[in-house]
Amino acid sequence: VDEDRGVPFLAMEFLEGESLHDRLRRDPVLPPAEVRRLGRQVSLGLAPAHARGLIHRDIKPANLWLEAPDGRIKILDLGLARPLHAEANLTQTGLIVGTPAFMSPEQARGEALDPRTDIFSLGCVLYSLCSGLQAFDGETPMAVLTALAVENPKPPSELNPAIPVALSDLVMRCLAKSPADRYADAT
Repeated sequence: VDEDRGVPFLAMEFLEGESLHDRLRRDPVLPPAEVRRLGRQVSLGLAPAHARGLIHRDIKPANLWLEAPDGRIKILDLGLARPLHAEANLTQTGLIVGTPAFMSPEQARGEALDPRTDIFSLGCVLYSLCSGLQAFDGETPMAVLTALAVENPKPPSELNPAIPVALSDLVMRCLAKSPADRYADAT
């Protein structure tokens, strides 16, 4: 961010490649090795942000960029990111902040968040990569939030036999309703 002759500007890195969302339009289910690779890279990207007390709050395929030519992940759009100890409700009453299909239960309830909310969202992404489906789905945002509150998705290995049980178990642990039952951190 700078200013040139009185005109403010924002310079950003030019990224070649595509979003994970666009990749999933072509290939709705990815091979297990690719799921592991992408999940590891997102985790390694989230870990330093979490260590500095920053929560992304909107991890989803559209915010994960596959850089050309090697497919290295870049985490995009920190527009909803907040410090760990920020107020839970920073917006208008009744406004949903985030993407319901990738939102943690505690985020949907407007509760205080910690890094495990991003781990839940990563679990939703991994679920999609493994199965071609959203972990929590519905016709409207409210239907998705209701599914998030009351339903438990089938393990990915039951939907796609190519997914190893260990990977399926990892995804399901990320999707635990209670943050205490998820991984403690992105590493």
